[in-house]
Amino acid sequence: MLPGAHRLLIVVLGSCLAMACQRTPSPAGSAAKVQSAAVVPKPPALPEAPTDDGRWQLLQLDVKVETTQDQQVHGVDTGVLTKAVRKILSDHPQIAAMQDRPLQTIGLRAAMMVTVAWQILDLQGEPRLASAPAQAGTVLLSVVAHAERPIPHAQSQVAERTLIVSLPLPQERAEHLAEFLQERSVDAIKTAVGDALSELWARTLTDERILSLLSDTQTWRKVCAAREAGERKLTKTRPLLEKAAKDSRRDLSAVAAAALGRLGDPASIEVLQHCIGSSHPETVDAALEALLDIGTPAAVAVVRDVAEHNEMEVIRQRAQALLQGRDGQPASAHGRP
Repeated sequence: MLPGAHRLLIVVLGSCLAMACQRTPSPAGSAAKVQSAAVVPKPPALPEAPTDDGRWQLLQLDVKVETTQDQQVHGVDTGVLTKAVRKILSDHPQIAAMQDRPLQTIGLRAAMMVTVAWQILDLQGEPRLASAPAQAGTVLLSVVAHAERPIPHAQSQVAERTLIVSLPLPQERAEHLAEFLQERSVDAIKTAVGDALSELWARTLTDERILSLLSDTQTWRKVCAAREAGERKLTKTRPLLEKAAKDSRRDLSAVAAAALGRLGDPASIEVLQHCIGSSHPETVDAALEALLDIGTPAAVAVVRDVAEHNEMEVIRQRAQALLQGRDGQPASAHGRP
């Protein structure tokens, strides 16, 4: 169980399975097991036409609901979600086509497996049966998107993204739980699928192309480039990443802040300190972690100051938890060697 999950909406982006990243588990306390990589059928390794726009043809799309029996909600199952996901992905800016027969005009092809699980909690953060009388609480929603890109005469490339969302469940939405779960699941799936495809696309790009995409007019391309710039530790992208970290768009600012942490340049401390004042919890969290990734005394001191003096209790608690995880002891600005 995620303690205190009902107090704050937190979105945690999982990492790539194939490039030095780890899987994120399904919601704690749930018996659901996500095993997407082993069950993705391999698409045919067809030759690809050159493309630079990041759009994909999905040769296969499988959606699976894997939650415990006592958490199953009537009206939300694999069939229902598959239909809804196909509809929403047909308008996704990164997807040009979804069909089994290959289109010669589409350069990038992949198969996608999506696994969804959830856990319903009461106001005390304890699991409750989905069949119990409707009441306010929290839903922990987990989505794993596993993408596989076949490459002729070579090993397929894979990318996996996990998204865990803590969703406040008001009484009026609890009375229509199936509708609530379908709506939120589809939104989360759209995000996770886009992230997985972005990661695969980014691997095809040169460093110079990554740099240019940080000034692209489309947000999803900027996000893709920011994430890859951090993965490659492209130091020349730091000015553009700093600008992106201060952007008002949540998805862009959070990814850019995290990328600055991977670059590890103390020159970004001031920008990351600015990000702690963001209205987006994901950006605040990314900035705190990035400061600890930089790891200099000045960067750590910023996090310690937040842990003791930030006006928002939830941010103080998050900074304290990160420091404790780093040091193995309670966070304090006093008495530290």
